[in-house]
Amino acid sequence: MFFCAGCHSLGYPKAFHRYNAAMFDFGDIDTTCIRCGICRKQQAREAMPEIEIGQLAKTLAAARSLEDIPNQSTEFITSCSLCDACTARCPRNISCAAVTRAARQLLGSLQPCLSAAYRAFRVDYQENLFSALRQAAGVAYPEALIPLPKTAPQPHTTERDIPSKPDPTDNLPAPAQQASLSLFLPGCALDSFAPPLTLATLELLLERGVVDGMTAYCCGNPLKNAGLISEYNQYAGHLLALLGANQVTKLIVACPNCLHSLSHLLKQATARETELVPLPEVLLELGQYYVDKAVTSPGPAALSSKPPLQQRTRTLALCRNKPPVQQQVYPSATLCDKLPSEQHIRTSSTRLRSVAVHDSCPDRFDQRFGWATRRLFTEGGLEVLELQSHGRNSICCGAGGLAQVLGQDHALQRRERRLAEFAQTNADCLICSCASCVNAFLAKSPAPAVRHYLELILGVPINWQALEAGYNQALAQLAVWDEFPDAHTTPVFTPTHVPSQSGDTHVPRQSANAHAPRDR
Repeated sequence: MFFCAGCHSLGYPKAFHRYNAAMFDFGDIDTTCIRCGICRKQQAREAMPEIEIGQLAKTLAAARSLEDIPNQSTEFITSCSLCDACTARCPRNISCAAVTRAARQLLGSLQPCLSAAYRAFRVDYQENLFSALRQAAGVAYPEALIPLPKTAPQPHTTERDIPSKPDPTDNLPAPAQQASLSLFLPGCALDSFAPPLTLATLELLLERGVVDGMTAYCCGNPLKNAGLISEYNQYAGHLLALLGANQVTKLIVACPNCLHSLSHLLKQATARETELVPLPEVLLELGQYYVDKAVTSPGPAALSSKPPLQQRTRTLALCRNKPPVQQQVYPSATLCDKLPSEQHIRTSSTRLRSVAVHDSCPDRFDQRFGWATRRLFTEGGLEVLELQSHGRNSICCGAGGLAQVLGQDHALQRRERRLAEFAQTNADCLICSCASCVNAFLAKSPAPAVRHYLELILGVPINWQALEAGYNQALAQLAVWDEFPDAHTTPVFTPTHVPSQSGDTHVPRQSANAHAPRDR
């Protein structure tokens, strides 16, 4: 089991909940399932292979090779969107998503090429799909989190304990001292699909004094969804140590997937409170509701009265006794300048009167994003119409759980069903809180009237034409990664970034109750 010794020294317990197929008791799922058929009914509605989760677990528990797993089970595992819709009302609290993640790890161990299919989503590598899209857009975000020093700061470090100079044998910066840090975490989809919108959101939060900066680190969800459990455990351990070293007390997240993944991780891992707040709730508190206007790029003139974002972020870093970020950072005015000056979300002759809200799958249980997003538009005077499947009963956009990688046909069917529900509402626009959902819907031709909530709230559109060009560039890089895999596996976190600690290195093996935690 992976254990980061530095996590314990920073106030975290010795072990946090890990997704591990080796510890995942498929047999326990089999005996817990009462074969009520609720999951099969939902699977039938979504044109998925009908298989009870308990029966799937029974098959996997006995599998010793791929030949032991029927094609129907393999198709289900690779095509599942991990939305938990089929087990949302399970009387025994079994999570289909948890079972499927462990099943993907098992398939990957039996057939390594299956895990290799998710290479583009290896957020633990410096080169992945999201980094390629950011490179194509020419953007590098100001990073409020810095690599950890070799020696972890103690919980009550005094000013005299901070060395005046870093260790000459270490090229990492000295640890900073600050009471707490509040950060904006946009998520890897938003910050790579929509750099201008991401920076416009950061500008607003900085201007209103809500955050101290942002972090472009991923929550690690793509690794977990791909069944790369060992890689996720290691990535999550590094991320926890980094948050602890910087004393991050609040993360404002723009995506429900990040909220879902991080809330589960932090709940299991941290001894102190790290507050997670959905961005729509913050916008509500700030009174940043929808305003009926054509959405265009603000351009440089709208930002001329403020210091450039790059300057403000560097000043923040210096105030925290940290060196400036050694990377090129584009101010938001420069990025917005790349957009067409008159890129409207709707024609000037059409006014939005009603919207429908697509509830993201991970938001089905607490619905914090769904509730707050609806309020942002009702407070703006719009009527919010409900889709047939909403709230707890929401269905996937088609991009959930990386199902499009190995189960594209089922992913497209889910997208068509969701868009059919939108058409039945006769709403003027479908609002999403996840950039991946928007991307999935707009891949349909002709493109439906679908927008990210921040596009309408802040008036900064996502330039999907530029994103398409970025995708083409990223696909070219994917071909290079496939041809030379060893040359493009540099980890985001290197071993020197995590503090080492001598002493107790033994971590007792903990049993995993696979069906009790729903990872929500």
